[in-house]
Formats: sequence, structure tokens, C-alpha cells
Amino acid sequence: DPNTGAAFYKARVVVDKDELAALGKDIEMYPGMPADVLIVTGERTLVSYMFAPIRESFSKSFREH
Repeated sequence: DPNTGAAFYKARVVVDKDELAALGKDIEMYPGMPADVLIVTGERTLVSYMFAPIRESFSKSFREH
């Protein structure tokens, strides 16, 4: 955001009609409103998060230049 310096991404999000109906009539959604969206890219275990830096350092250490 040029005003705040916060990072952001523009995205087009489509909400399933059934999910929108489940929100009830008290919730109003309109184009352009800010939203928090979770993008699922895959599953990782806690152990994989913990050992990722170690695995990456080993991977880089055995390269030839």
C-alpha cells in the first residue's frame, strides 16, 4: 500500500453461493471490500517446518561452484 507501506496482493476471489448463503442475511459482501484470504498451498508437518532451515543449509553446502 503506497500510503502505509504495507505489502499486499491483488486477487480475485469467488465465494461459493452455498457458503455465502450460510453466512446469513446479516452479513453483507460487496465488490472491493477488504478481506483476509487463506490460500492453501499444501500441508506440512511441524517437524518439516522445524527442520527446513537445516535441510536447506545442507543442500547448499554440498554444491560446487
